[in-house]
Amino acid sequence: MESHPIFCKNDKCKQLKNANAVAKEYPDLFNQCAQLMGLNNNECIVIEDLKSALLVAHKAGFKTLGIYEEHHKDEIEEILKFVDAYVYSF
Repeated sequence: MESHPIFCKNDKCKQLKNANAVAKEYPDLFNQCAQLMGLNNNECIVIEDLKSALLVAHKAGFKTLGIYEEHHKDEIEEILKFVDAYVYSF
């Protein structure tokens, strides 16, 4: 079973341990994180470099922040069509 750290209100970190929620190609992981924090999806921001995860989060009603990753540079134009914001560098 894999654990995913999530950042909660008040900067506390909880561990989400649910074998059914590990795949970011489905909204389950993001939905459960929002539920754990007591927030609606549209009150959360999903920060990701993976196009499929960003698209799933976007379709589930989350705000999305794309992060540049060299491995995914060929997908940037597609990602920019649906993310709320994109960061190339910190």
